Amino acid sequence: MKEVHDFGTGLRYVMDRVYGNCTIKPIMGTEIDALPLTPGVVGMKNVTQLFHLDDTYVYVGRQRTRDTLSETWQSLRADFADGKTLGIYDWSFMAPEVQQATGATYDGGVPVRLALSVPDVGLSIHYNIYNFNNETPAIDEFDVGPCFGATQKRRFRLTFNGSMDTVLGLGEEIFKYEAFALLSALMYISPLRLTEMRTLADAAKFYLYFTVTDKPPIQGSVPNPDKEIPLNVSVLLLFKEAQMGNLNFTTVTIVNGDIAVKVIQPIDIREIDASGTFLPINIGQNGTLPTVPKALQFKMETIIPELTLITNSLEWYDYGMNMFRHDYGDPILGHQISEIHDFGTGVRYVLNSYFGNCTPTPIGSYDVDSRPEGQYATIRDPAQFFDMTIPYTYLGAGLLRGVDVDIWQAQRNDWPPNINPPIKSTWTWYWTTGTWLSIGGEAYEYQVPMGLTIESPGLTSINYIYDFRQQGFDIISISIESCFAANMKKHFQFSLPSNIGDKIEQNPNSFYYLATLSLAAYLDISPVRISSLEYIRNNTDVFVLFTMLDKAPIKGSVQMNKTELSLDDASKLFLAEVDAGKLMIAVFPNDDDPKGQPVLVAAFNASELAVRETTCRYKPPPPPAPIINEGFSTGKQF
Repeated sequence: MKEVHDFGTGLRYVMDRVYGNCTIKPIMGTEIDALPLTPGVVGMKNVTQLFHLDDTYVYVGRQRTRDTLSETWQSLRADFADGKTLGIYDWSFMAPEVQQATGATYDGGVPVRLALSVPDVGLSIHYNIYNFNNETPAIDEFDVGPCFGATQKRRFRLTFNGSMDTVLGLGEEIFKYEAFALLSALMYISPLRLTEMRTLADAAKFYLYFTVTDKPPIQGSVPNPDKEIPLNVSVLLLFKEAQMGNLNFTTVTIVNGDIAVKVIQPIDIREIDASGTFLPINIGQNGTLPTVPKALQFKMETIIPELTLITNSLEWYDYGMNMFRHDYGDPILGHQISEIHDFGTGVRYVLNSYFGNCTPTPIGSYDVDSRPEGQYATIRDPAQFFDMTIPYTYLGAGLLRGVDVDIWQAQRNDWPPNINPPIKSTWTWYWTTGTWLSIGGEAYEYQVPMGLTIESPGLTSINYIYDFRQQGFDIISISIESCFAANMKKHFQFSLPSNIGDKIEQNPNSFYYLATLSLAAYLDISPVRISSLEYIRNNTDVFVLFTMLDKAPIKGSVQMNKTELSLDDASKLFLAEVDAGKLMIAVFPNDDDPKGQPVLVAAFNASELAVRETTCRYKPPPPPAPIINEGFSTGKQF
């Protein structure tokens, strides 16, 4: 089950993921996040009310909670159930020196458990909090599209001039976030009414697709619910704003080490076929081969019947960043292996999760992501990555795993490479037709690869592709730091103004991503050399800490047009850029700018650290009552 509560309208959307149905009801005063105001009327609890935190708590000391060193506060309260029964609330938060596996730290510590005891009724409940973070949840997490039928939705396509990689750079997800805010404001609708937002591109243009749902069918329970306008009226407003030139979308790119912000407008806006059939753009149309995006990730199951073998892997490919990552199981020992291929230097970093070690080797010329270029290796372009540059024949439509697919087939005698005599093989690709929508987490995709079959004499490889997304390389979740000795890394910190802290905490992942890319761009080094970036707040400043790694420890296999900066030279350049006020970091969102421009802030007070700090900077005695920032989300919630 999934519930989404919209306190703008006072409605709750209850979705059954098994049966695929949805029920829309008013939010009741008994809901965990609702604050009863008058009979039948509710408001949204603030974070303090949601967590039952106020100034009645008394610090009772340290203890181990779920085997974690914690600090505990206790309160005797009469707001359990009927508001009269006495309950004993014990809140435990991680001690300041304890750090989550994610590396995240928060003022007041990370909540671990609420232990509730009600002596009068003999009740004892433990609410364990997992995977706590205070970033703003992605808008797709609140998708209520399944609650509206086909006649209650209308789909649209906006067309923009230029290559998506050039115009949007690495900010595609930021662009979509800004689109949610802009379009909902111009159409006077709740952001919940915008669903299935995605981007596609061809050589000269890129497209933004989205669906608008009708207004909710019932009245909500908040005091002054937002007055939602009907679907047809909101569509008229959209076309009117387009004619007036008010569809101004913000983009962010990094050009020559500088962050470039500009506003773009669509050159065309169209509604997709009124019957609900999606009209594909340059993908699967009249047997045309699909266009492979320049940044993607997916899971793959490979079946080799002749060997009675099944393997599973995950792949990330990012042509713009010159990076590739491949996660798989060691075929002999079964250990988890992660390979990071940095085509900026031609070095492959092989990380073994069991032993915790890292081995750097040159990238091969015939890896799944590489091809030879003279005596060197280079990254395959998107079409080459999927081996779709050879002549394919369109075989028509079919079914794979119960899904309508378009099928292409090619005959070749150059795979595996460098085999003499050549081996003939048949390659068959299966891509979903334009009428199917693939939903994976926050991603919505049309025309996605479902499978690839490779048939050769005596050997068949059946590859099923799952969870395909047009999202690039994740530079935050993995580090190659174990490949470098202690004398091949340096630790630094710099400061940002204290007033930027709240904006950072609205979307920490965006901050980590942009800060890492900014540092790499300003220093002209590979992004993988910026490791373990995090921020820590106190009452006066925001401190950003990161580890800088030395240049690649071995000579790579790509042709490099310039010498990579050494650790010492990159360190000196970093300190000089900050001292000169040139190192700028983009932070979203900018609440003071209705157009959604990012805040560009200059780093200051940069310094090298002898030892990387992993604890809070100060511990005021006694510990303050915990503060939960607005915008939190939890893995599990009581």
